[in-house]
Amino acid sequence: MRKLQEAIKQVKQFARDNSHIRGLVFRGSLIMNSAKIDRFTDIDPLFYVDTLDAFIEDESWIDYFGKPIARFTDEIDNKHGGKVYTRLLILEDGFKLDVSFEDIKYANFVNDMKLYRVILDKDNLFPKQNTSSESHFFIDKPTEDTYHQILNEFFFDTSYVTKSLRRNELFFTRYMYGILNQKIKALLAWYLGIQQDFQVNIGAEGRYIFDLLDSKVKQMVLDTFAGKTYQDNIDALYAYYDLVGYLGRYIEQYLSFSYLYDTEEAMLQYIKDAETVPIDISEEITL
Repeated sequence: MRKLQEAIKQVKQFARDNSHIRGLVFRGSLIMNSAKIDRFTDIDPLFYVDTLDAFIEDESWIDYFGKPIARFTDEIDNKHGGKVYTRLLILEDGFKLDVSFEDIKYANFVNDMKLYRVILDKDNLFPKQNTSSESHFFIDKPTEDTYHQILNEFFFDTSYVTKSLRRNELFFTRYMYGILNQKIKALLAWYLGIQQDFQVNIGAEGRYIFDLLDSKVKQMVLDTFAGKTYQDNIDALYAYYDLVGYLGRYIEQYLSFSYLYDTEEAMLQYIKDAETVPIDISEEITL
């Protein structure tokens, strides 16, 4: 597998040598001062080009970087009537390259991006770069209404977990655990925000959260990971309640919000009752 610095050098050389490429910008977590560099770190180059067809219709340029073993193609609209074309590549040596192309006429709008670095500007078309820092990605302090909404949604949605477990609807159970995780992510973000005066970047979909947590909360999070048996999943559900209770009370203490004690108590009883209530009924239903 090629080294990261080798890949960066390769991308820059490709941009310098190709006459259709007029500018090169690097994006992604690599730009951050606190970037975690490891063997899975990839590069997100955005090439500004004078003709898109040379890269979108003719993809022979991929050979410059190697043979892909897997790839993903996408295009998104920019805010100015154009498109950004993306080619995500996992190359034969295991290196991942997320390449994008945009027409050079949109170079003037480069500051629409919150975190980037101009690497090459052959025609001096890029405007002066605005401050590019992680601050754009810091989490926001919640309002009490937002806090209550997340708690209410969590407690209500746990009913679907226990119901689907009793019905043996395991794919739906897994889906609902994903929904619960969205609520957990919000609470964990606020927990970390309180500890760091809301100057913290948790990454896309909370990808940095676990590494930022203290050992106690890390273990509580791990306890929510369900196993393959019914009891494993019930135990995980109670672990979710333990975690939400701990985080919710912490947030209550430091932000002076009111925790939903009555809802928590009522829904915990609902979960306990649902574990043992007979699921089959002989009642005749008429609509």
